[in-house]
Amino acid sequence: MKERLLALADRADAWVAAALPQRGIPAWAWPLAELGIGAGATLAAVVVVPGAHETLTLFGQPFGEPCGFLTLTGKPCPSCGMTRSWVWGVRGAWFEAVRYSPAGATLLLWLQLTGLQGLARLVSRRYTLARLDYRWLAAWVLVWMLFLNTGHWVARLAGFNPLPVP
Repeated sequence: MKERLLALADRADAWVAAALPQRGIPAWAWPLAELGIGAGATLAAVVVVPGAHETLTLFGQPFGEPCGFLTLTGKPCPSCGMTRSWVWGVRGAWFEAVRYSPAGATLLLWLQLTGLQGLARLVSRRYTLARLDYRWLAAWVLVWMLFLNTGHWVARLAGFNPLPVP
Protein backbone atom coordinates (compact mmCIF):
# COMPACT_ATOMS: atom_id res chain seq x y z
CA MET A 1 0.00 0.00 0.00
CA LYS A 2 2.80 2.39 0.94
CA GLU A 3 4.57 1.71 -2.36
CA ARG A 4 1.39 2.51 -4.31
CA LEU A 5 0.94 5.79 -2.44
CA LEU A 6 4.57 6.75 -3.08
CA ALA A 7 4.21 5.87 -6.76
CA LEU A 8 1.04 7.97 -6.94
CA ALA A 9 2.85 10.88 -5.26
CA ASP A 10 5.73 10.55 -7.75
CA ARG A 11 3.30 10.65 -10.67
CA ALA A 12 1.61 13.71 -9.19
CA ASP A 13 5.04 15.36 -8.78
CA ALA A 14 5.85 14.68 -12.41
CA TRP A 15 2.47 16.01 -13.55
CA VAL A 16 2.80 19.22 -11.51
CA ALA A 17 6.37 19.77 -12.73
CA ALA A 18 5.36 19.27 -16.37
CA ALA A 19 2.02 21.11 -16.38
CA LEU A 20 3.04 24.76 -16.56
CA PRO A 21 6.03 24.67 -18.94
CA GLN A 22 4.08 22.64 -21.51
CA ARG A 23 1.40 25.31 -21.70
CA GLY A 24 3.83 28.12 -22.41
CA ILE A 25 2.77 30.30 -19.47
CA PRO A 26 5.39 32.97 -18.75
CA ALA A 27 7.41 32.40 -15.58
CA TRP A 28 6.27 35.73 -14.10
CA ALA A 29 2.54 34.98 -14.51
CA TRP A 30 2.09 32.96 -11.31
CA PRO A 31 3.96 35.45 -9.07
CA LEU A 32 1.85 38.25 -10.58
CA ALA A 33 -1.31 36.25 -9.83
CA GLU A 34 -0.07 35.71 -6.25
CA LEU A 35 0.47 39.43 -5.84
CA GLY A 36 -2.99 40.15 -7.26
CA ILE A 37 -4.63 37.64 -4.92
CA GLY A 38 -2.94 39.09 -1.84
CA ALA A 39 -3.60 42.70 -2.83
CA GLY A 40 -7.20 41.93 -3.82
CA ALA A 41 -7.97 40.19 -0.52
CA THR A 42 -6.49 43.07 1.45
CA LEU A 43 -8.25 45.73 -0.61
CA ALA A 44 -11.59 43.94 -0.34
CA ALA A 45 -11.30 43.95 3.44
CA VAL A 46 -10.06 47.56 3.64
CA VAL A 47 -13.02 49.08 1.78
CA VAL A 48 -15.51 47.42 4.14
CA VAL A 49 -15.61 49.41 7.38
CA PRO A 50 -16.86 48.18 10.76
CA GLY A 51 -19.88 50.14 11.96
CA ALA A 52 -21.86 50.35 15.15
CA HIS A 53 -23.67 47.34 16.61
CA GLU A 54 -21.77 44.66 14.71
CA THR A 55 -22.63 46.09 11.28
CA LEU A 56 -20.40 46.68 8.29
CA THR A 57 -20.49 49.50 5.78
CA LEU A 58 -19.20 49.80 2.24
CA PHE A 59 -18.73 53.38 1.07
CA GLY A 60 -21.03 54.54 3.86
CA GLN A 61 -23.84 52.13 3.00
CA PRO A 62 -24.84 49.04 5.01
CA PHE A 63 -22.98 46.01 3.71
CA GLY A 64 -23.92 42.35 3.78
CA GLU A 65 -27.13 40.46 4.09
CA PRO A 66 -27.95 38.19 7.00
CA CYS A 67 -26.54 34.71 6.56
CA GLY A 68 -29.11 32.51 4.81
CA PHE A 69 -28.10 29.46 6.82
CA LEU A 70 -28.44 31.43 10.07
CA THR A 71 -31.82 32.80 8.98
CA LEU A 72 -33.16 29.33 8.09
CA THR A 73 -31.74 27.29 10.95
CA GLY A 74 -30.98 29.78 13.70
CA LYS A 75 -27.43 28.37 13.76
CA PRO A 76 -24.33 30.00 12.25
CA CYS A 77 -22.80 28.53 9.09
CA PRO A 78 -19.09 27.54 8.96
CA SER A 79 -18.16 30.89 7.41
CA CYS A 80 -20.26 33.12 9.68
CA GLY A 81 -17.99 35.87 10.96
CA MET A 82 -15.40 35.51 8.22
CA THR A 83 -16.06 38.91 6.61
CA ARG A 84 -15.80 40.67 9.97
CA SER A 85 -12.68 38.64 10.67
CA TRP A 86 -11.06 40.04 7.52
CA VAL A 87 -12.26 43.57 8.26
CA TRP A 88 -10.65 43.49 11.71
CA GLY A 89 -7.57 41.61 10.48
CA VAL A 90 -6.55 44.26 7.94
CA ARG A 91 -6.91 46.87 10.68
CA GLY A 92 -4.45 45.00 12.89
CA ALA A 93 -7.05 43.89 15.46
CA TRP A 94 -6.04 40.23 15.29
CA PHE A 95 -7.71 39.30 18.58
CA GLU A 96 -11.04 40.50 17.20
CA ALA A 97 -10.34 38.82 13.87
CA VAL A 98 -9.70 35.45 15.51
CA ARG A 99 -12.69 35.90 17.82
CA TYR A 100 -14.99 36.24 14.82
CA SER A 101 -13.41 33.44 12.80
CA PRO A 102 -10.03 31.74 13.30
CA ALA A 103 -10.38 30.31 9.79
CA GLY A 104 -11.05 33.76 8.34
CA ALA A 105 -8.10 35.35 10.15
CA THR A 106 -5.68 32.64 9.01
CA LEU A 107 -7.05 32.68 5.46
CA LEU A 108 -6.53 36.44 5.25
CA LEU A 109 -3.00 36.11 6.63
CA TRP A 110 -2.32 33.26 4.21
CA LEU A 111 -3.49 35.30 1.22
CA GLN A 112 -1.49 38.34 2.33
CA LEU A 113 1.64 36.22 2.71
CA THR A 114 0.96 34.80 -0.75
CA GLY A 115 0.85 38.36 -2.11
CA LEU A 116 4.15 39.22 -0.40
CA GLN A 117 5.69 36.06 -1.81
CA GLY A 118 4.53 37.02 -5.31
CA LEU A 119 5.97 40.52 -4.87
CA ALA A 120 9.31 39.10 -3.67
CA ARG A 121 9.41 36.74 -6.64
CA LEU A 122 8.66 39.53 -9.11
CA VAL A 123 11.16 41.98 -7.61
CA SER A 124 13.96 39.40 -7.35
CA ARG A 125 13.06 37.78 -10.69
CA ARG A 126 13.48 34.44 -8.97
CA TYR A 127 10.09 33.03 -9.86
CA THR A 128 10.46 29.89 -7.76
CA LEU A 129 11.67 31.72 -4.63
CA ALA A 130 10.35 30.12 -1.42
CA ARG A 131 8.60 27.36 -3.32
CA LEU A 132 6.41 25.23 -1.09
CA ASP A 133 6.05 21.52 -1.69
CA TYR A 134 2.45 20.85 -2.65
CA ARG A 135 2.22 18.12 0.01
CA TRP A 136 2.81 20.72 2.74
CA LEU A 137 0.21 22.92 1.12
CA ALA A 138 -2.29 20.05 0.99
CA ALA A 139 -1.62 19.26 4.66
CA TRP A 140 -2.17 22.91 5.62
CA VAL A 141 -5.43 23.07 3.66
CA LEU A 142 -6.61 19.91 5.40
CA VAL A 143 -5.74 21.31 8.86
CA TRP A 144 -7.41 24.60 7.97
CA MET A 145 -10.59 22.90 6.76
CA LEU A 146 -10.89 20.33 9.55
CA PHE A 147 -9.78 22.30 12.60
CA LEU A 148 -9.91 26.03 11.98
CA ASN A 149 -13.07 26.07 9.89
CA THR A 150 -15.13 22.97 10.66
CA GLY A 151 -13.77 22.44 14.17
CA HIS A 152 -14.48 26.02 15.17
CA TRP A 153 -17.95 25.78 13.65
CA VAL A 154 -18.75 22.65 15.68
CA ALA A 155 -17.43 24.37 18.82
CA ARG A 156 -19.56 27.42 18.03
CA LEU A 157 -22.64 25.22 17.59
CA ALA A 158 -21.87 23.75 21.02
CA GLY A 159 -21.93 27.24 22.53
CA PHE A 160 -18.21 28.05 22.59
CA ASN A 161 -17.28 31.49 21.19
CA PRO A 162 -20.73 32.49 19.89
CA LEU A 163 -20.98 35.32 17.37
CA PRO A 164 -21.97 38.67 18.85
CA VAL A 165 -25.61 39.49 18.26
CA PRO A 166 -26.21 42.81 16.46
